[in-house]
Amino acid sequence: MNGSIQKANIIKYTELEKKIFPFFNALPHDVPTSWMIPILNFIEDFQYLQYILNDITYPNIKPWILKLYALFNPDISNSIFYLISSLFHILFIVYIYIVLLFNFFTSCIYLCKKSYLISGIPECSTNKNTLFISVAIACIVLILLFNYFYVNFYFNTDCLSHGKYYGTIHIANSYNIVIAKLVLALLRNFLPIYLEFLGLHDKSFLYSLIIINIVIFIYLAHNQIIYQPFYSKSVNNYKFAVYFSLALYSFFTFLICLLKINTSSVMDLISLITISILFIIGYKYNDFYYNKILKRIYKKFNEKKMITNLKKATSSDELKYNPGNFKKKDIFKSLERISKQVYIKKEIKVFRNYYECDISCRFLRMNRDIEAFLLMRKLYEEGMTQFKHNANVYIMEWYYIFSMKKFYKNNNLLHKYDEELFKADDILFSAKDLKLNLRMRFLLNKAENLIEIEKRDNSKSITNNNNIESSIKLEELKHNAVVIHINGLKEIKGLLNNLKRSVNSKDVASYINNINNISKFQESAFSQYNSIIRHFPDAKDVLNLYVLFLSDVMNREDLAVKYYSSLSNDKQGKLSEKSEKKVITNSLISIPHTDDYSSGSGLGKDLKRKINLKNSMIKKYITPIKSLKLKMNYYFILLILVFLIYFVYSYINFNYAKNQTANIDIEMLIPLSAVEGAISVRMLSFSSLLNDINIYNRFFSEVLDINFFLSNYVGPIVLPLMNNIESSNVFEPVGEYDYDSLTTRSVSETLSKYLTNIKYCLNRVNTKSNFAEAFKECINYLPNKIINKFNTLSIVIIILLILMVLLVLMIAYITFVPLKISTNKIAVGIFRTFRFISKDDFEVMISEYDEKIDSLCENFEIDSETINKTSKTSNKQKIMKYLTYSSFIIVILFNGFTIIPPYKALNDIENLLMLLKKSVNRLPIIFRIKYYTYETVFQDRSVFVPNEPERILNDLISNLENIQEELKSGSYGGPTFDNYPFLNKMLKENGCHRLLNVCSDEDFQYDSSYGFSEELATLPQNELIREYLYYVKNFLNDVQNFQYTQLELINRENLEIMFNQVLNDNFFKLQEKLLINIKGGIQVVNYELITYINVILDNNLTSLTVLTVSGVILFIFTNIFIFERVYREKIKEMETLVSFAFLIPHQIINNNDKYRRFLETSQIDE
Repeated sequence: MNGSIQKANIIKYTELEKKIFPFFNALPHDVPTSWMIPILNFIEDFQYLQYILNDITYPNIKPWILKLYALFNPDISNSIFYLISSLFHILFIVYIYIVLLFNFFTSCIYLCKKSYLISGIPECSTNKNTLFISVAIACIVLILLFNYFYVNFYFNTDCLSHGKYYGTIHIANSYNIVIAKLVLALLRNFLPIYLEFLGLHDKSFLYSLIIINIVIFIYLAHNQIIYQPFYSKSVNNYKFAVYFSLALYSFFTFLICLLKINTSSVMDLISLITISILFIIGYKYNDFYYNKILKRIYKKFNEKKMITNLKKATSSDELKYNPGNFKKKDIFKSLERISKQVYIKKEIKVFRNYYECDISCRFLRMNRDIEAFLLMRKLYEEGMTQFKHNANVYIMEWYYIFSMKKFYKNNNLLHKYDEELFKADDILFSAKDLKLNLRMRFLLNKAENLIEIEKRDNSKSITNNNNIESSIKLEELKHNAVVIHINGLKEIKGLLNNLKRSVNSKDVASYINNINNISKFQESAFSQYNSIIRHFPDAKDVLNLYVLFLSDVMNREDLAVKYYSSLSNDKQGKLSEKSEKKVITNSLISIPHTDDYSSGSGLGKDLKRKINLKNSMIKKYITPIKSLKLKMNYYFILLILVFLIYFVYSYINFNYAKNQTANIDIEMLIPLSAVEGAISVRMLSFSSLLNDINIYNRFFSEVLDINFFLSNYVGPIVLPLMNNIESSNVFEPVGEYDYDSLTTRSVSETLSKYLTNIKYCLNRVNTKSNFAEAFKECINYLPNKIINKFNTLSIVIIILLILMVLLVLMIAYITFVPLKISTNKIAVGIFRTFRFISKDDFEVMISEYDEKIDSLCENFEIDSETINKTSKTSNKQKIMKYLTYSSFIIVILFNGFTIIPPYKALNDIENLLMLLKKSVNRLPIIFRIKYYTYETVFQDRSVFVPNEPERILNDLISNLENIQEELKSGSYGGPTFDNYPFLNKMLKENGCHRLLNVCSDEDFQYDSSYGFSEELATLPQNELIREYLYYVKNFLNDVQNFQYTQLELINRENLEIMFNQVLNDNFFKLQEKLLINIKGGIQVVNYELITYINVILDNNLTSLTVLTVSGVILFIFTNIFIFERVYREKIKEMETLVSFAFLIPHQIINNNDKYRRFLETSQIDE
């Protein structure tokens, strides 16, 4: 074969392989690994967490954790979103990690269970739903099929690739991991819904799911730690830490579910802390295990090498273990021989599995010298010896050798070594006779293609130095570098002309532009010369030019001496006479230079001193700039900390408001419950006097319900919070004779009395109005507290905003202003020192630079037009100045922009709470109307004067009508219901309205005998209240017309007559029914308003979070890419300025004491 390979000689491919292999070979494998792969990895790994930490295993999980999951896997809201998401996931399947795909499509299988929530999604057991399920299953099958090909044929075979996040070649053996990820997605998104559909809610199913999770994550962790499938050790550590922590965390979750403590509100936070600790342990353990693998392999390898060497040194007789032969050599008589001779019978295995061959050779990615390459070959030779029937070892070694050969070739190093070292064709021939699966055959096919490409490239390559010298590419690069070189010389010459003309302070301030242009040309030419030398190391004329550039433009004599010495001592690769003449002509040897490098390769004493003085001056002038830069960074860190404090404080207040909204509805119902309790106790007392057991039980049940609500729901909130809030005056029973004492207590004490002392409720004076007034403050307490919190937040925000703006201004004033002043002062001072140089000396220097420019232009045939095109001054300084000012303005404006969410939340919540308080105030008034309809009939003269109940009743009706009008017009100073369209269903549509849409059968039992018809009962809320007031007014008219029997409560008979009249009267029956609907409707409205408050809080908190993250990114970006760049440019400016100051020839410096003293002391004369 003579080192060449024909495709047909390696392996015979099937027709299918001939079709699919070229397709996968043609796919691009370069991706933006520096950012995309790590981000996608993190997103995928983060999705694993929801398989364990979710609302099934942790019922009281914090909502923000679920929202984090939804960022990458949002809930399907409608059919259009479903279709768009499906197309997106399929079209971009290459760029979306598999867990996200499985999560989406497995959740779509039983999407019909949410059809009542998602518009356009069909109901279960319909033909359309069957189509939806078929599409989801088809997509999952497509993903599995795609991933089979993806993991087997789509990977980077460059073992020395810069992408450290790439998996190794053998990571392709991971299709079983794909199946494991599918099982995880099914366990999370499909199985729980399916079990619920079957009616199976047993805890054992939950435990089974967790156990399966444990097994799968243990399997993934085991695969990771055994195979170490990524080139980067840190990536391997990270991946194992993910699987390891999730496996142990699943077990932790299993335990707390068994112990039934998973419902605790803090368990999810404890879990996050636990998994963080487990992650760190897993990371450290994999690092330890990885190092342990390497130590074991290298130890075994060295041991085997020593034994092999020992066997080679052992005679053939000794290897036969023949005692007779030993006796002939008196071997038994030699104690030294007996004590030292070792005979090895046991074979040493260096590797435990073939994956370790690759693991042991990854050092080649960091150390690519020839010794490392040879060690890699020896390790793989040992692997092939140990795993002689495994083709993977042969294939991986070939790719390592080819990758190293490609690296050496790209960096012009291949010619330095024996070509035989990189021949590996025999390895492929050895692999072809082994058992090969489809993936191995593809790798062999890819190797053939790479060999063919290499052969074509070699046939086209230029191997002769004469051809390299004359190649178009080299000439073009050299031409560009020389043009920039000339521009640098011209800029230096221009600056010398300026300094010759004037060194006045006003004039020299503008010379800094020349320094910036010199710096630009220095950087550009330095980069281009280096690139040419690296790719064309034999181009000696370029090296000559580079030496001149380092000396005349860069003022880097140290580098110039280094390259000049290598140029002088290089005796390899001699050129032809014609080429040599060209090199000498182009080398500008005849041009005078600032230093003579012919004395030797070392730095002379004077040159060393000059370099030290230059470095000392640079350090002196740059130190203040670095100090200002450090100060700026401190201020930026402080700015970010203040910004984060602002976010944390806002977050705490938002969470406080959100937590309190759950209590608002309960506290606001206290006045209503007090009135209802007073009514029930009043009626209970009448039924007790009449000894009517049925009626007594009815009202007793109502009293128990109210007492239960107040004791279990209201008490825990009010009793600890409202100790300092005074209640209005109530009459307190004293002693056995019901002596009433008017007292003022806190709301908490009043509630305690209300719950524990029945005399409190039976007191007829209190039932008259005092209970509603006593607890009236409960309606305002929490809303006012929330508003006060936000008012405080707004003040704190203003203070922090002012502080942040001041910090930004301080960054500008304390760092950038001094930076400009100090650098300008240094520049003017250095330029002013050139006044010590005579005009004749300037003429000499300018003349020298003219000669250098003319010589370069003549030798390389460069005209002035070409130079003028490239020497145009860029607007870089103006752009940087504009960016700097713009950045300050943007940061200040952004700080101001961040106050929008809290202020918007404050305004919206304040309006909602005003509306909520006004709406809630209707309930106690309505039920007091109910109470006084009873008292209007009873006319209890022990409590009321004649016609007093009617007067109070008319006042209450007027109050309720006024509130209704205020809610309609907004005249109370707050919004109307029309501002919130989501309330239209309750306020403008007919129907039964109850909390959680729970309307019982009793709510639909209409009775036309007393006017309770469906048309009346299902009226919109405001119309229903208006109708109720109409019936109350009719009731008052009937009372005035003596339609009701009114007797003095002086005996049982009179009480019984009036009590039965109230119970059986059509108005009172209708009133009971209407008030149930009115109460239910108002409660629903209040509930919706409170829910909307939470929505506002969540939305604004999300906006604030996004702004905070964006702000931190903006601050960091601005600091790194704008502000720090300004400092870097200033540092570069100072370095160039000092370099220019030392460009003055030694002869001129030696004849000028003042200028020499400036260079030696770095002192600028004022």
